[in-house]
Amino acid sequence: EAPETTREAPAAPVAPAGAAAPDLAMFQDASFVQSVLGSLPGVDPTDPRVLTPEQAAAGFTELHAAAHAGAASEVNALLEAGAVATALTAQSDSALHLAALGGHANVTRTLLAVAPSLLAETNAGGWTPLMLAAGNGEEECVRVLLAAKLPEGYELERTSPWGQTALHLAAAGHHRE
Repeated sequence: EAPETTREAPAAPVAPAGAAAPDLAMFQDASFVQSVLGSLPGVDPTDPRVLTPEQAAAGFTELHAAAHAGAASEVNALLEAGAVATALTAQSDSALHLAALGGHANVTRTLLAVAPSLLAETNAGGWTPLMLAAGNGEEECVRVLLAAKLPEGYELERTSPWGQTALHLAAAGHHRE
């Protein structure tokens, strides 16, 4: 019978006496993080699945990042893998808000197909995906959103906290289509 051996946990690393604590602020600098990611073999820092520190702090999921980037194939893959289409960021933006805001019509169609209730969601600012697309002049996204089957109780004349409809927002941005 072999004698029992006791292993001690390795000691935590200790900074040398008089050494300053590391400056962790650099990890909150998006350009620094992107440069580090870009230096790793096989990592593409522009891949929509790689969240920036700002996106992570704002509660983005991989699906939010892919929708924001207009990465339709990534959105499809994430949804097929079980991503929650109705997840909201810290500012209550859905992936549909981000796709509509960016003018990504294919992603907008995909998200509406799996979660049509997102059309009625307002974010923390009181904006719907339709308001965001109209205000940014994202004509194709506006058409996709208007063609969607509206959730029960949804009104196209819904207003922002400042009393603006999607039509008002489009007109204010000089978007005539």
